[in-house]
Amino acid sequence: MSVAIRVHDILDTSLVNGPGKRFVLWTQGCPLNCTGCFNPSAASLQGGRDYELEELLSLIRKADVEGITISGGEPFLQARELSPLIRECTGRGLNSIVYSGFSFCDLKKEILPGSRELLSRIDLLIDGPYRSDLPPEGEWAGSGNQRIIALSENGRLMKRKRRTCLVEKEIIIHTNGELVLTGI
Repeated sequence: MSVAIRVHDILDTSLVNGPGKRFVLWTQGCPLNCTGCFNPSAASLQGGRDYELEELLSLIRKADVEGITISGGEPFLQARELSPLIRECTGRGLNSIVYSGFSFCDLKKEILPGSRELLSRIDLLIDGPYRSDLPPEGEWAGSGNQRIIALSENGRLMKRKRRTCLVEKEIIIHTNGELVLTGI
């Protein structure tokens, strides 16, 4: 059985979306409508493109990264589809960060199908809706209400290494002239 993940965008190498060199995947679809959302074009359930699991794993292998960061949209809308991807990445020695606009408590209650399984596979969860009125208090969180929750020993190590009171952005200029702004 093949696994398809609806993807809004991919950045094969980033230095600001978590610790070290990272592969970043933005999922498509989000019901939360956070005011000031950095990525409103990822909200529609109709946009993006389907990627098969093996296709994504091939892109990740080519990227030569230390970890994967999954943002959105809302990744937990595709928790069942993302679990095998995280499992394969972990098996290859990559660490993982997943963002969610939902709270950790709600995700543990399985408010979205497969959310508990996905939580059991990731290293760090950054939870809570984006709030443009609450400035971030440290690296990786987009707003002051978001929590960085270590869900594994690897996640605890990653969390201890993070810097505080630092906001970084990355501007990438592709050979075709396309500009990509990313970062927290």
